[in-house]
Amino acid sequence: MINEKPLHAQRATVWRGFWAGRVIGPYFFENEARNAVTVNGVRYCNMIMEFLWPLLDGMDAEDVVPGG
Repeated sequence: MINEKPLHAQRATVWRGFWAGRVIGPYFFENEARNAVTVNGVRYCNMIMEFLWPLLDGMDAEDVVPGG
């Protein structure tokens, strides 16, 4: 009988933003295999450019500052 156990606990790296009662996200930092990855500068910038700015386009969001 084979009893498999994961080597590491499951984890998630998640970003969420909010202002004036509105919630943006969540955004999960994952690789192509949908495994959680550590956030670095490149991944954070990609999240802003590919996820956050498109959501904010057309909203009244002049006072929003990412990462605040």
